[in-house]
Amino acid sequence: HPARRAALQQLARELLQSSMSVDMDGSSPGETVPAEHFKFLLVPLGIPNAVATLGANVAITESVIAHVLSENGLAMVLAHEIAHVQLRHPIEAAGRGIVIQVALTAVLGSSGNSLLGGSLGTGGLLTMLSFNREMELEADRRALAILRQHYGHTAGADEFFIEMEKMQGSGDWLEFTRTHPDTERRLEIIRSEMGRDATHVDTRPLPGALHAGG
Repeated sequence: HPARRAALQQLARELLQSSMSVDMDGSSPGETVPAEHFKFLLVPLGIPNAVATLGANVAITESVIAHVLSENGLAMVLAHEIAHVQLRHPIEAAGRGIVIQVALTAVLGSSGNSLLGGSLGTGGLLTMLSFNREMELEADRRALAILRQHYGHTAGADEFFIEMEKMQGSGDWLEFTRTHPDTERRLEIIRSEMGRDATHVDTRPLPGALHAGG
């Protein structure tokens, strides 16, 4: 679906541009990881998941789009993965020796091998990084700041996490929590941050090319 991939990449690039105005303890995001280094991929897989890897690669499965109600909900997932890269979590995780080599077919399905083999993996393997709770919460905080910079509020930021809570105990939930643990705690923090914004703010509908295929 070229139109869907193009729509996702456009949204991701817009969020990335907004993220450049959200500093990181005084450092510039663009100096840490130049925007041109980022690659965004949409993977045709029915399991909701999103990953950030070494090399500033961000991959989102199509099922993520089916588990959000608005562009804002999808933006939170994208901004979270952008934040991981900008905070250099993949490099930190690799340095700690908590890199897990997983067959592409186990994580992204059989289509992942052909789609991502050249971009995210070597020899048919994807380098998956095990981010700890502190990293996940730090990425959430930065993602919320990116959303506030981009939209002026954080409405919709909890959409995907609400869906993941509903799926507890299912195979899809297990696939998601392999790389994104502690969803209940993270949802509490996200909602607390959302409470800072004015009520009755509107979210944006998903871009047509994405909504049509969801």
